[in-house]
Amino acid sequence: MERRYNCLTSGQRAAVEQMALRGCSNGEIADTLDIDKSKVAKIGARVRRQGHVGRPSRTGRPPFSDRRCLQRLKRLVRGGRYPSLRELTSAWNSGGYKQVSTKTMRRCIHKLGFASLKPVTKPYVGPINRGKRRRWAREHRGWSNEWNKVLFTDESSYEVRGVDKHKRVWRAKGERFLSECLAPSFKSGRETVMVWGGFCAAGRTKLVWVKGRITGASYAEMLLDFVCSEVQVLFGDIESCVLQEDLAPPHTAKVCRAVRKELGYCLLPWVPQSPDLNPIENAWDYLERAIRALNPQPKTKEALFQALSDAWDNIPQSYFVSLVDSMPTRMVAVTKSKGFPTKY
Repeated sequence: MERRYNCLTSGQRAAVEQMALRGCSNGEIADTLDIDKSKVAKIGARVRRQGHVGRPSRTGRPPFSDRRCLQRLKRLVRGGRYPSLRELTSAWNSGGYKQVSTKTMRRCIHKLGFASLKPVTKPYVGPINRGKRRRWAREHRGWSNEWNKVLFTDESSYEVRGVDKHKRVWRAKGERFLSECLAPSFKSGRETVMVWGGFCAAGRTKLVWVKGRITGASYAEMLLDFVCSEVQVLFGDIESCVLQEDLAPPHTAKVCRAVRKELGYCLLPWVPQSPDLNPIENAWDYLERAIRALNPQPKTKEALFQALSDAWDNIPQSYFVSLVDSMPTRMVAVTKSKGFPTKY
């Protein structure tokens, strides 16, 4: 009779083990169960050697995953966040602990919940400014409807970006120097457009192109000629508005302080190194992503400013409202972080 050489089923393996344990020969088992004798020989030899049914226990090397080792490893990782995996493994092995490989070290670090990721870039905040940020957040932690009266303002710079030099362009014969087929370059390396804008829970200002270097005198002129009219449109009168500005030198110039006092602006006290407390930074990021999604990209300053203005006007007002509503949460985050940068 032709015998089957396919893999044994669990029932066949169990039958072979039982017959081998009873003392049957390999030939008897193979004939009785109609299976290959070589497979019977392997299973029978193991059962006769052990004296019982079942696979032998494989102790192997003790696992590097007991609680004490993992706690030590966690302290090692948190003690130095920037070493490479190879450096962490070397530090562990030189510390008198159980010797491990980089592969084992990687597996155990992942088991602890750590992963090697690119660090988030945030401005450095010194001890003095951390204290100022924390006190400021505590003072304004109880604000709720008060944030609706704040006009958040700032300047932001955007770069005219040419076409990636590695990209290719579809063109016909004679179109080599056609404007839409060019990848423009700039003598200084970059061309930028600086804009000023502001928003509140009720709306937004127009976007202003700040040409040239912004100074205290030029900003004071903007307060007189533009900001005043925008505030009256949004709030009805200047007294109803709380103006927010960062501590950039043009904003804190004497001429600007005099203009604000003359016009009757109520200024929101601010703290240094606090972009995460100004929600307009999120609006600038929104604007940046909207511009970079354009195809083709603006190739001149004029085209870039027009694109920025259009994108600014098209931001949903609900987005600005959500930014204003996030202010109480920002106060809590700065307080909990003890003045360090937050996720905002």
